[in-house]
Amino acid sequence: MNFFWKQICAVAATVVLLSQVFADDVVILISNHKKIPSKDLTSLLASHPQLHKTAYASPIKAHPNEANLLPHRATYAISLHKTFDPEIKDVTGTMTIEISDAGIQWTYEKKTILLVRYYDGTVEPVIIKVASWESKEENKNGEGDGGPKYHFYAKVNRGTEVLHDDDDYENYQEQGALIQGEALMATAQGEGIVTYQTPYGLTARLPVGTVFPMRHTAKLMQEAVNGKSVCSYILFDGENESIAFGGENERNEIVRVNTVITPVAKSNVKFSDPVPFPTDHMWAMHMAIYGINPQKDNPDPDYEISQTMLPHGIIASMIQDFGDFNAELKLTELEFFNE
Repeated sequence: MNFFWKQICAVAATVVLLSQVFADDVVILISNHKKIPSKDLTSLLASHPQLHKTAYASPIKAHPNEANLLPHRATYAISLHKTFDPEIKDVTGTMTIEISDAGIQWTYEKKTILLVRYYDGTVEPVIIKVASWESKEENKNGEGDGGPKYHFYAKVNRGTEVLHDDDDYENYQEQGALIQGEALMATAQGEGIVTYQTPYGLTARLPVGTVFPMRHTAKLMQEAVNGKSVCSYILFDGENESIAFGGENERNEIVRVNTVITPVAKSNVKFSDPVPFPTDHMWAMHMAIYGINPQKDNPDPDYEISQTMLPHGIIASMIQDFGDFNAELKLTELEFFNE
């Protein structure tokens, strides 16, 4: 059960509260029990009538600048959307993600506190902290240090114990996992390599065309603004918890992300104060994530994510598949940073 999925880091300024939650029809949720061919986007659409009906909707009128990422800090409330484990009673928590423009690089930080409650009275706290920086520029002609760079750190603490509301969840530690390292693409069009500091000595090769998290988000926004309905990218984020526990045979840190993008021309997201982007439209994105190892690939995705994206890469809501359950995340607070 992987409790990771990305985003972001930095500094603060003005707070905007979300005054109204989103209607259910904004979020696209696809059952993870259906068969989805791993690399054929046409077949993916055919397997999901809901997506096929909406994926070719008329593009919305969006300004090209809406594809540019906007530094911000967002807080989300986490709740249980659907459980596949009859022993799970409820899931609650919070997640904060931050993104900062540091000139030649993007930095991000994510902090998640997730509480999984079981019918036997136990509570599994899951505390996730992620931090990384990613270079912006792609040197298309250089070698060695000329390619995109990515440094990453992820720490996960989890454990099962009878806990109470006044317990200090952040200081609770059991079965902790630490992952950190750096990745470098030899050139923008070449292969790359990942070197882990923890676990020490592990390496992995990155296929040609691999992108890192911030560039992946930027590419999805560009596709959305340009009216594209389907796209596929190879992604590395360095946040796979199994790296720390499972050894090399369990690793699946390099993934292919197939995405169906649906324009939402009537957004019902309401903010308490003015925001520096249009709020009358957004995009629903359904992502199916697969391992790229041919010996491990199968028709089913490893997991799926459905999210609604506002202009400039701001996530409004998300439904994420954690294996035993789907969790729903809703934006509750948004903060912008001074230049």
